[in-house]
Amino acid sequence: MKKKLVNEIFWLRALACLAVVTIHSIQKGIDYYFTGKNTPIVYFLHLFYAASLFGTPSFVFISEFLLAKAYPYSLPQGFFKKRVKFLLTPFVFMGIVYAFFELGTSITLKNILIGDYVAWFILLILQFYLLHTFAPKYLSKMSPKVVLPISLVTSVLYLSFFKFVNPIQAIPFHNYIWDRGYWLLFIGWIFYFALGYYVGKDFESFKLWLQKNGKLNLLFAAIAYCMVVGLKLTGILPDSTSKRPDITIYTTAIICLIFYLSGKLNSTPRLIILISN
Repeated sequence: MKKKLVNEIFWLRALACLAVVTIHSIQKGIDYYFTGKNTPIVYFLHLFYAASLFGTPSFVFISEFLLAKAYPYSLPQGFFKKRVKFLLTPFVFMGIVYAFFELGTSITLKNILIGDYVAWFILLILQFYLLHTFAPKYLSKMSPKVVLPISLVTSVLYLSFFKFVNPIQAIPFHNYIWDRGYWLLFIGWIFYFALGYYVGKDFESFKLWLQKNGKLNLLFAAIAYCMVVGLKLTGILPDSTSKRPDITIYTTAIICLIFYLSGKLNSTPRLIILISN
């Protein structure tokens, strides 16, 4: 696995980590110090917040990129045993810890079974690990020109449904599902999985394409960011969250930009590797 890692992934993972930390820091900072205020500082923080929304979705891409690059057709023995040890066990433990502070046995079950706390993303990643056990068999035979548009439309429509359609009363637990339950299903993130697979499987071709279209990468990122800010300011998508349908486009643009810029460097600074690790 280590022999197949690339410098660009260290950059993407490090910047994605910093983006997630930035989002939570700004969110808490505004809540504690700028509640109800509309100052130039708050406006700037919101712009910086919007720029950081690529962080969480990038980890789905990174996860599948690494799997596709190392195991493009099948997973090795012991793969899930390691994931249970290093992902699922800490997830369950911290679910109990969070429930302890909230004082509730039912909360413990919610945390573990449906990821009703800050580590919900682990359950999403595990879904994509399971998906990788059989999906490559079909994806390797299909053209990315077909799979990527279909998966993009699927993700955008899924996320748009929960943004623009009011909770359907006939559906059990509809309020919870519309509030945060829909985050957990892999459908809303399937495009990142498909993109990660094809980029990881044929990384050199992707890297060559990026270098040939340098200016296009910069333009794509700028337009995508303006779209995110514009949809928020106009009130069409007022929430600042990575589960917005337009973030699918924005995250793709930022991934391409980071790969393009970091691909021009001969080595990765130790600080970036440290943050990534």
